[in-house]
Amino acid sequence: PHACGCALKNARKGLIWTRRRRLRPMRRQLLALTTLAARALQPPRTRARHTRHFSVSGRIYEGDGPTIELFTKEGCTLCDAAKAVLDALRNDAPHSLVAVDITDQDKKQLWDRYKYDIPVLAIDGVYWTKHRV
Repeated sequence: PHACGCALKNARKGLIWTRRRRLRPMRRQLLALTTLAARALQPPRTRARHTRHFSVSGRIYEGDGPTIELFTKEGCTLCDAAKAVLDALRNDAPHSLVAVDITDQDKKQLWDRYKYDIPVLAIDGVYWTKHRV
């Protein structure tokens, strides 16, 4: 190193002088304190990433025959695909389709059971299948 604290480094096309910067101990402590203070002022993280929740619970369509419950949540693309398959079968095998949002406040047991398994289908309240139709 040079007397001023810079160092000579080899580059592909010649030599480059770079200057090393060192934080003094007092500056390092001040930086640590301001970082801790900034973190303390941030709101605490919650389990839910989104603050807004729109429930997708409700009857999708009615028909004769059994009632199929689709356990789902907002933004579930696999659930949308299952819903499309069931809608295509509606004329050949009449049924009613009801969406049950597992993220609703009163569905905590369903969330704990099916959070990694949606879409889940139940026929007349009895478990039928999950992941696909």
